[in-house]
Amino acid sequence: MVKKFKSFVEEKDIEDFEEDVLGETPPNTADAMKRHKAGKAGFGDKTHLKAKGLIPRSDGTKRVSDKYK
Repeated sequence: MVKKFKSFVEEKDIEDFEEDVLGETPPNTADAMKRHKAGKAGFGDKTHLKAKGLIPRSDGTKRVSDKYK
């Protein structure tokens, strides 16, 4: 089982996937706000806007997360 896992980890596809995941950036705030107003914002857009305090959270408050203070 260990040998199979090691060969799985060493595959080129997995390395490419890790680079994609680690290289992700947050959405552009202006574009995310446009999508939110149009009703087409995805989960990541909504969480980004909530963290920046631009749209209300589920409890109704618009507080900025520690990351953006």
